Amino acid sequence: MIWRQGLSGLAFLGVGVPALLLLAWLAPRIRASRAWALSDLLAVHGGRARDLGAVVVSLAWLGVLAAQVVALSSAAELILPQMGRPLAFTSSGVVLVVVTLGGQRAVLRTDRSELALLFLGLGAAVTWALVSGGGPAASLGGIAERLSGSPELLRFPLREGFGIEALLALGLVVGLPYLSGPDMYGRLLSSESPAAARRACFLAVGGLIVALAMLVYLALWARAHQLSAPPVMLFGLIPSLPPLVGLLLFVALLAAIMSSADTVLFSGVTNLARIARTTSHHESASRWRLRPLVALYGLAGIGVAWLAPDLISSLLVGYSLFTGALVVPVLVSLFGYRGAPAFVLAGMGLGGLGAAAAKAAQVAGMLDASVASYGIIAALAGNLVLTIIGVVKGPGRSEAQGP
Repeated sequence: MIWRQGLSGLAFLGVGVPALLLLAWLAPRIRASRAWALSDLLAVHGGRARDLGAVVVSLAWLGVLAAQVVALSSAAELILPQMGRPLAFTSSGVVLVVVTLGGQRAVLRTDRSELALLFLGLGAAVTWALVSGGGPAASLGGIAERLSGSPELLRFPLREGFGIEALLALGLVVGLPYLSGPDMYGRLLSSESPAAARRACFLAVGGLIVALAMLVYLALWARAHQLSAPPVMLFGLIPSLPPLVGLLLFVALLAAIMSSADTVLFSGVTNLARIARTTSHHESASRWRLRPLVALYGLAGIGVAWLAPDLISSLLVGYSLFTGALVVPVLVSLFGYRGAPAFVLAGMGLGGLGAAAAKAAQVAGMLDASVASYGIIAALAGNLVLTIIGVVKGPGRSEAQGP
């Protein structure tokens, strides 16, 4: 995104920073609930709202999971063109086995090493680029000089073709999942205490800012040196780097994809389990009931990736469906309000289907970006209006949360 749009592409990940800061404020409320999964927070609006929320998360995160598999495939094809796709699906199978057998504990344990590998690889690539460019000042000056013929690339946050409506829609579609995404809530709900949940949010903000700084530098460095557009993240940089640095960057980016894939897989399954009613408050029983669902859901994600290998499209349509349907009722429930089920359900349907349809139409070339952005905003606004009406006509405030 940054390679294509320049500094304005920074918004694709940068919108997560304010959302994470707000999430840190909400973290104690989330951790104090009795929820197993994000959809459980919707139970205050009625059982059907919880079930619909579980369906939406399961469908949306299936698209996000497929995007991770596509990213693995594209990365592997850069290194082994003839074996890339089989290798990627084999790697996805390894993730599936690890999560199926190890559950949330396996996801958390592997995340630590994957995070270390990510910063090691990005740091090595940035260090080499800065040193080879004559130091930080000379390297940054050289990038600015090389890109002077394309001033749009250095404009932030808006540029031609990326106006305020596109920025707002991006903030809603990509930023709000940081605030109310099932993967984020899964981590907070499994934290050891409300204080630990809040601390994790602040650490995530710091890590995201550091990672963004390195990603922006590397993307602009690649553009300034006229490297071809990387098909996935920064994998296109690897052939231009020294062998050891390229290997470290490859491992780092692969670790980032694997970390995202196992988290998305587990988050989707825990919400799917609320539909199948396979979770209980007895830990060992829930663990064994969930394992077949993990395997089936993971295989479904791999199947979607095989049939529709479009990374960004899968990701953004999935995010749009989730954001349009669930962000509003989830946040309303966190602030202790209950809505009349009929209005909440109508809002979820209007918001989710409207936002997903607008984004899908943009991906298919039927709508330009600005019209699709207004469509997403309108869908969310409709959800908000219906939910507010539901709160006014419904029970009002609620002290209880959870399943």
